[in-house]
Amino acid sequence: MSRALLGYDVLDVLRQAHRRSAGEPAIGTEHVLAALVDKAAVPAEVLRGVSEVGSTVDEPPVRAPAPEVVGVVREIAHRQRRAVVLSDAVEDALLDALRDAGEGDGDGPVLVTVEHFGRALLRLSGTRVAELLARNGFTAEQVRIGPVPVDKSALTLLAESNVLAGRDHPVKGALTNLFTRALGLGGSLLPLHLRALAGTQAVRGGRDATTAADLLLGVLALDELLHAHGEALKPELLPANDAGTVLRSCGADAHALRALVPSGRVFMGRPFLVTPAAPGEEEDVTRLSPAAERVMEAVRQRVSDGEQAGTRALVRELLDDEGGEVAKLLARQGADVERLRAELAGTRA
Repeated sequence: MSRALLGYDVLDVLRQAHRRSAGEPAIGTEHVLAALVDKAAVPAEVLRGVSEVGSTVDEPPVRAPAPEVVGVVREIAHRQRRAVVLSDAVEDALLDALRDAGEGDGDGPVLVTVEHFGRALLRLSGTRVAELLARNGFTAEQVRIGPVPVDKSALTLLAESNVLAGRDHPVKGALTNLFTRALGLGGSLLPLHLRALAGTQAVRGGRDATTAADLLLGVLALDELLHAHGEALKPELLPANDAGTVLRSCGADAHALRALVPSGRVFMGRPFLVTPAAPGEEEDVTRLSPAAERVMEAVRQRVSDGEQAGTRALVRELLDDEGGEVAKLLARQGADVERLRAELAGTRA
């Protein structure tokens, strides 16, 4: 069974459902259905009479949060700046969608799309959505679920940065080259995207700063993202950016590592709440922890010495950092750290 990742279209629908649920105790199935209508993924007719049926959110959720969706809920709460609670039925739909998408025999992560999520939502019994379908003369199988376009995601930003194979943007590429060389990034925006992915790992882990462990998870998240979408970096970027592949070959497992990194400031019960920042201050998870800042400075020094910026240089510095946080984490997870050091030192970009 493949590991399934929630796609950006699913996150987009959940954010819209969160907005739809303002004033309610939780995001219910009806809010998700309304979000799907808002995004033109399902016909508006399925929502007829929504105000006349019983709500799935009359009672607060009673289960402990499922680990598979905790990170997603944290991310939505962080971006929306408002507490997020999923009804048990919505959580069930997400878990079913993750299982459905991962049923194949692939050797890498696969994507959970809005279609997976919508189908799982429609086939649940005893929900407000099930009642709406029955009242409006629909069966779950009759409702067509269309795609939800996403304007901005990590993948679209990578494509626009001219780093993906087969997606050439000559003008953007030339401008990016000038801009990134001026910043000391060696001609590629990939280091900035890696830091953003690491910041997302921090948010999903409830941490208030991007740690050295988050930088490592960001490298693996990039690898997962590309694999799930069937994309690859440009060939000329691969020698400096193959650390994800090397990590996996040495036994590193992103899912297991995430479970080992200590969680941060988000309460683990219901409701999910992000601890507020000081008055007048906005939460900034892009802030680097002292260890992460030390590692990034060492990477910048490598680039100034002529090495190409990329995941290989980043992971080497993470392993060599004086705090030893990442090396200890990898060893605890069961990765072969000494082999990893040797593999990364074997080819200098």
